[in-house]
Amino acid sequence: MNTQPDKTNRPVKPFVFKELGAMVGLCPFILAGICLLNLWVFLPQEIYAETKPTKILYVSKLGSDDWSGTLDVPSPAGNDGPLRTLEGAKQAIRVLKKRDGLQQAIEVVVLAGAYGERETYYLEKPLLLEPEDSGSETFPIIYRAEEKGRVILSGGKPIQGWQRLEEWGDLKELAGVESLQALEGDVWVADLSTVADEIERYQLLRVGNQWGVRARHPNYNPENPHTQGMLIAEDGGHLKESQNGPASFICFEQGTIPPITDLSDTEVNVRPGEGWFNFIAPVREIDFGKGRLIHAKGSYMKTEAGNPFFITGSLELMDETGEWCFDSRRAKLFYLAGDAEFPTDTSPVVAANLDRLIELRGDLENGRYVEHVHINDFIFTDTDYQPRGNAFEKSDAAIWLSAARFCEVRGNEFRWLGGHALRLENDASDNKFNNNDLHDLGQGGVTMIGTEETQPYNNEIAGNVMERLGLIFIHVGGVYIRSGSNNRIINNTITDIPRYGIGIMSFKHGEDEIGWSRSNIVERNDIRRSNQGTPDSGAIMVYSGHKDVAQQDTVIRQNLVRDFVGIRRDRQGNVLTEGTKTFSIFLSGFSSHMTVEDNIVVVGEGPDRIGYSDGVRDNVITKNIFVFGEEPPQNLTKEMGAGYWRENR
Repeated sequence: MNTQPDKTNRPVKPFVFKELGAMVGLCPFILAGICLLNLWVFLPQEIYAETKPTKILYVSKLGSDDWSGTLDVPSPAGNDGPLRTLEGAKQAIRVLKKRDGLQQAIEVVVLAGAYGERETYYLEKPLLLEPEDSGSETFPIIYRAEEKGRVILSGGKPIQGWQRLEEWGDLKELAGVESLQALEGDVWVADLSTVADEIERYQLLRVGNQWGVRARHPNYNPENPHTQGMLIAEDGGHLKESQNGPASFICFEQGTIPPITDLSDTEVNVRPGEGWFNFIAPVREIDFGKGRLIHAKGSYMKTEAGNPFFITGSLELMDETGEWCFDSRRAKLFYLAGDAEFPTDTSPVVAANLDRLIELRGDLENGRYVEHVHINDFIFTDTDYQPRGNAFEKSDAAIWLSAARFCEVRGNEFRWLGGHALRLENDASDNKFNNNDLHDLGQGGVTMIGTEETQPYNNEIAGNVMERLGLIFIHVGGVYIRSGSNNRIINNTITDIPRYGIGIMSFKHGEDEIGWSRSNIVERNDIRRSNQGTPDSGAIMVYSGHKDVAQQDTVIRQNLVRDFVGIRRDRQGNVLTEGTKTFSIFLSGFSSHMTVEDNIVVVGEGPDRIGYSDGVRDNVITKNIFVFGEEPPQNLTKEMGAGYWRENR
């Protein structure tokens, strides 16, 4: 007979108050144990490792890339100290990561000069950071200046060995040009025969804290660069045949171009057609008797009557103080100075050389990205630009983020650059470009390029100040998204630019090249004095070039737009501000499903408030405030799809 109790029918023993009290007393300890176990199992283990202080590596002009970089000054024995270059710092980090893994954040601190003076580091080549140079979310890799605004990273070459020419005849003999006329000012010359090959193109010359003017005709007018200092074409077009490749011609009024005997370095800068963009092309021939200039073809769009242009690069055009010219045949650089003390230690002369300064380059094909790299508090200057190529898509930049994500560029100053400050491409995502100061740039501020498969996305452009952009190429924007989605452009101040404050585009070229921009947010930006050099544009412009790539779900909200202009020229070259099709906010092409709300637009003479093309559909424009001058414009009172225009005043 089985005397074992039946466990299946055994009643459950009720809790008694004594036992319950004991368990309640233990609850805090039990819960704490469970929480710690969960944290240990489910969160990254690097969090629970012993937290180490940030590893600091120093870079100094007094350093050596053979040293450890852990000291900010050379040791008394002279056998250790700071590193000398950013490249040396990158290599030192690779060694540390290979030896120990990434167990702490790493900062590369680039030192300023003695007593906090600014120090300039001239880069021999761009700093290239690849996937193996990545940090992590917990332990980022940070490159920063010792003190904000005290460290300059330059892509230029200082020009040394200047000599003042005592007699005007010396210049004629030196240059081998009899047609040179006597000038007011001091002519200086630098012999670059031993270093000329170190610089690919002599296109930009910084003298102190501003660019010198490459010798040109007519002379540059800094107060009105888009309306004055230009010649006017009487006609133009493309040549069917040319011995030296595709060519175009410009007809000009006889006597408006001075005699030039040497065209070796001469270029023409033209704003063809409607004036949306400009291109730069080598001059091949000038027939002064017939008033005809032949140049390498620079654009599919031909020059027409009324289009502005100027010529540049010849020593025979140097006739105003502040102008310079490089004679490539003799490898000599000339500068016309107004001060006999030129140059000085505080006003160095620097020729732009590199076309970029820092590049974060991942491997998109194999899914390897550069991640968690920060670049903070530097001054970037002296980059060059590519003079040829598609004038609609100029995208030179000081910093490139290519297949890079979770990176930050913060607190820097970008000035006197041949291109943009920042370029994003190849799946660049979740990056931040915040609180930077951009001014005096040859192209725009930030540009994003790619196709639907490679476009940048989820990036933030916020809190930046951008002013005086488009000094070389005019078809640019403070932020110009050629292709990109889910990006946030917020709280930026953008002023003094020849075309877009913010431009967002979608395009389709055939079946294989498609760039579709969607769901971008443009919010709380202050845009002033945009569209100063082009027509048919907007301070904020959204464009879809094909019905198959109509932009969707972009939000334009709470922006302030004022003092936007827009100019065009008639066939006589007269500057007009009426009929320019320039708007505060322009929905162009097939842009659809947009929301434009709560914006404030201050409208002056000439431009209009919000513009559209016939192909746009299903946009909502609501609760915007328009401040007019004397008479409000008579446009935009009709419907364009459901719920287009409501509650605006």
